[in-house]
Amino acid sequence: MGSACNACVSVLLLALAARFLGAAESDIFSIAWSIVQVTLTIGTFQVRLYQATDVAGKYSFRQYFIFRMVTVLAMIAATGGYILYYGYTGYKAAVVLALSVYKAGEAVSDVYQGWFQQKERLDLAGKALSLRVVLSLAVFAAVLVSRSDLLAACICMGCVSLVCLALFELRYMRKAGVRDERQEKEKGWRWFPELAAICFPLFLNSYLVMSIFNAPKIAIDHAITGGIMEAGAQTVYGILFMPASVINLIYIVFRPVITKMAIEWNLHHMETYLRLVRGVLFKLAVFALLVLAGGYALGIPVLSLVYGVPLKGYRGALLILLLGGGLNTFVNVLDNSLTVIRKQHLLVVAYIITWGFAQWASPLLVRRAGVEGAALSFMLSMAVLLFSVFVLFAYSIWKIKSQPEGQKER
Repeated sequence: MGSACNACVSVLLLALAARFLGAAESDIFSIAWSIVQVTLTIGTFQVRLYQATDVAGKYSFRQYFIFRMVTVLAMIAATGGYILYYGYTGYKAAVVLALSVYKAGEAVSDVYQGWFQQKERLDLAGKALSLRVVLSLAVFAAVLVSRSDLLAACICMGCVSLVCLALFELRYMRKAGVRDERQEKEKGWRWFPELAAICFPLFLNSYLVMSIFNAPKIAIDHAITGGIMEAGAQTVYGILFMPASVINLIYIVFRPVITKMAIEWNLHHMETYLRLVRGVLFKLAVFALLVLAGGYALGIPVLSLVYGVPLKGYRGALLILLLGGGLNTFVNVLDNSLTVIRKQHLLVVAYIITWGFAQWASPLLVRRAGVEGAALSFMLSMAVLLFSVFVLFAYSIWKIKSQPEGQKER
C-alpha cells in the first residue's frame, strides 16, 4: 500500500495542478517538482539502500540520523543553488522552495523507514509512508480546490509532511520497541566520512540518473522560455511521463528482496542470490509488457480524462516513454544488486557516460521534435544506461566466480 501511494502521488499532484490551474502555473509545478526530485537525492544521499542491507549493524541509527540531518541541510542549500542557477525569481522560486520543504520531510522519514526495514519491520515503514502521502495529498488538494493557490497548497503540504514525522515514524519506533542495539565504542566523528565515502557512489549515481530523467524537462523549460515551444508543453510531457515514472516506482514493491539478497550473499549463497535477481527481472519484464499493452490501448484516452488535457497525437511519445521507464526498472535491479555485493562504485562510469549523452541529446531532440523528441531522448538514455550497467554487473559476477574458492570477495 505504501509503495502504491508513493507511486501515485506524482500522478495525482500533477493531475490536480493541470485541472485547477492555468497552463503557465501547471508548467511551474511540473518543473519545480522535477527539480526537487533531483535535490532529494542529496537529502537521502542514497543511504537507505546501504542502511537496509547493513544487517551486521556496522553503523547505529543515531549515526544514520545525524548523517541524514546534514544531508537534508545540504539539500535545502542545493535547492537555493538551482533557483539561482536557472534564474528563477518570485513566485516560481517560492514554489520550488515550498516543495523542497515537503521533500525534506520525506528525506527525514526515509531514515526511519530504512531502520524499520533493517529490523525486518517494513510493515511499519509502509504504514508511515501510506499515511504521510495520503494526508499530504489531501491537504494539497483541499487548498488547491478551495483557493486555486499553488504556492499555498505547496506550503501546507510541506507542513503536513513534517508533522507526520512525529505522528507516525517517531510514534511507531517507540510503540514497536525497535531499538538501536549497537553500542558505539568509538568516539568522535571518524564514522561520518567513512559513511559518506561508502554511500557517495550511490548518491552520485542517483543524482546523475535523476539529472538524466530531468534533462528533457529542462530542455523543454528552456524552449518555452525562449519562445520555441508554447506554454503547456511542460505539462503535456509531465503527463505522458507519469506512467513511465510509475513503472519505475513499482520496483519499490521488491524492496524486501534487497535485504534477502544481502542475507544470501553474506551466507555465500551466490546461486540463490542470482536466482533472486533473475526472478525480480522476470517479474518486472512481464509487468512492463502489460503496461505497454495497456498504454497502447488506453493510455491516451485515460490520461486525457484524468488530467483534463487534450493529448491526441501523443500516443507514440507515450509508448516511447513507457519503454524507457521499463528499461529503467531493469537498471534499478542491477544497480541494487551491485550494491548488495558492494560493487556500487563501478556504476559511476555508467551514469557519467549516460549523463553526458542525455545532456547532448535532450536539447538537440527537443528543438527538432518537441515533446516527441524529449521522449526519444529519455528512452535512448535509458538504453545506454541499461547496457552499461549490465556489462558492469556481468563482469563483476564473472570476476568473483573466476576466483579460487578461498579468495572470493564477500
